[in-house]
Amino acid sequence: MKFQLIKAALLLIVSFSSSLLNAQNYSKPESVIWDEINKQYLITNTNNHVNGFILTYDPETEELGNFINTGLDSPKGMTIVDGIIYVTDVTKVKGYNLKDKTQIMNLTISGATWLNDITNDKSGNLFVGGMDTGIIYKIVISSEDVSSFINTSSPNGLLYEEQNNRILVCSWGNNAKIKSIDLTNSTITTILNTSFSNLDGIVSDNCGNYYISSWGANAVYRYENNFENRLMVWVGLDGPADIYFDQNSHELVMPNFNSSTVMFKSFFQLCLKPSLVSPENNATNQAVSSTFLDWENFPGVGDYEYGYTTDSAFITDITSAITNTSEVTISDLNFNTKYYWRVKARSSQGQSEWSEIYSFTTEPSAGITEFGKEGLNFLISPNPAVDIITVKSRTSFSSLQYDIIDLAGRNIKSGLLDIKSINTTINISDLKKGFYIIRIEEDNKQIHQQKLLIYK
Repeated sequence: MKFQLIKAALLLIVSFSSSLLNAQNYSKPESVIWDEINKQYLITNTNNHVNGFILTYDPETEELGNFINTGLDSPKGMTIVDGIIYVTDVTKVKGYNLKDKTQIMNLTISGATWLNDITNDKSGNLFVGGMDTGIIYKIVISSEDVSSFINTSSPNGLLYEEQNNRILVCSWGNNAKIKSIDLTNSTITTILNTSFSNLDGIVSDNCGNYYISSWGANAVYRYENNFENRLMVWVGLDGPADIYFDQNSHELVMPNFNSSTVMFKSFFQLCLKPSLVSPENNATNQAVSSTFLDWENFPGVGDYEYGYTTDSAFITDITSAITNTSEVTISDLNFNTKYYWRVKARSSQGQSEWSEIYSFTTEPSAGITEFGKEGLNFLISPNPAVDIITVKSRTSFSSLQYDIIDLAGRNIKSGLLDIKSINTTINISDLKKGFYIIRIEEDNKQIHQQKLLIYK
């Protein structure tokens, strides 16, 4: 008897350890969603439909962790409403608080044996697809009241669109259809007959394009917002399940059910314009020898085209170039001149529209003097700088004081300048990337000030 108890305890320990180990790896992942509260992805894992679990994925550390690893059988679709994540689990819909993982819903859908995807509207309702029953169920969250909302064949992926007040449904089976449910009048219509089999997930990007995963083709297809101009954008997948499009990172997140992997792919979106960062619009006193242009970097972009000119209409005297980075330094500018600049992104899929046009005005004279005594000029270079700057003067001094101040007005670095030899250097390698002001004083009187940009 004692031996049997010890054996049972060992088996329990081994089983428990195996469960914890398994929960740190993908096992038949089905669905992905972004948890904004905890800044992480959540991934349901069906685990061969036994003791399923939900994993977390931190995009910063690329580490997996456990969110829920007990009390689930075969979790699939997810949606988040007011800090609660709702997940389908075979015959039930379960809800968990994202902050403390407390379970707040455990609702059985009578008659259903294979609940799949789930979505929500903005009126406090959940919509759940029953693959086996062909019913899309409606759940009022506040009362947990369940009703059969609409009938359709093998509903799989669900996507709620607030702007159209509708739910898009993609279907499992051959020649799968994509349908639209009008929530205003509870009617369902077919908007696309496809030649694909076994559609699983449907999502949209920032530009209104739709992405649909197909098990039959092991691929993802993209359609424009009117469901025309189909393009295969991802191939060679292995059971592409309920996909997710991250509209912040512009990435499509793909759970491969069969191979138990989750993949990320960036997609360049033609409707998005680059956002210009620096110089700020209408900036002044920019260096003629080195003005730093910086703009938002887009994932999936091949390169950028930038242009600048003194013509606000961008018709004449345009200087343009191509770069594969989101920052460049331009030079050989004219003193005391207003320039206009813009950027557009390019890829193999096409190119974006031009960004907004920003302007900047260059320094009034050599040396970039904003404050100065007659006959005195300082030149601080390079600007932008990385780790060392050189201060040059037309006049020698026995000693000067310098202060480097951030844009919040805090004195970050101070020291003495010995310009007996007309120039000296300052080590700025300990300063962070950003904009600063450098001031030079003689006998506690400011004689020079200018902007300094440090980039790493």
